[in-house]
Amino acid sequence: MASARKKELTGLQPQARRRAQEELGFSEDLGGTIVHWRVERVAWVVFGLLILGALLGLTGRGGPLARSVARAPGLEVDYPRIARWSTPDDIELVIRDGGPQPTVRLGPGFARVFRIEEVRPTPVRWSAGAQGQSLAFAPQDAGRPLYVTIQVRPRRPAFARPATIAIADRRPADLRLNVLP
Repeated sequence: MASARKKELTGLQPQARRRAQEELGFSEDLGGTIVHWRVERVAWVVFGLLILGALLGLTGRGGPLARSVARAPGLEVDYPRIARWSTPDDIELVIRDGGPQPTVRLGPGFARVFRIEEVRPTPVRWSAGAQGQSLAFAPQDAGRPLYVTIQVRPRRPAFARPATIAIADRRPADLRLNVLP
């Protein structure tokens, strides 16, 4: 009941506030209390926004904003928009026109952010160099897409790190990798 009376007093002018405090029988200075209430309201809004962001997937796994899709000629890459440091995640590739022996090229930025733990299906040839890593897969039937899953684990936190994935020497798909601690 007392808090309801205090709330009624917050909109009053200083002179009217003092008179109301005397009539109600307390002489508490509401200036500090009012500031506290305002800070508390701001904190509730911030906490609400954090919870909403987490539900949308902005803190990692799960939610509609947790993953992103990048495209390049003959390639579609589904990757985590926001990954968590030291937590495994999957990057899924759909290769639609990879030629007789599809070869995926992972740019050097990819290895700076992620450590590859497993590739399904297993590449028939895997090489690394200054231009990144190259994974060659078994020949596919013409017109049939190849689905590749690369299980990765982030090496360290990163924000908006660029990385590329391409088929052979075609234009790459540009990824923006974010890794939260």
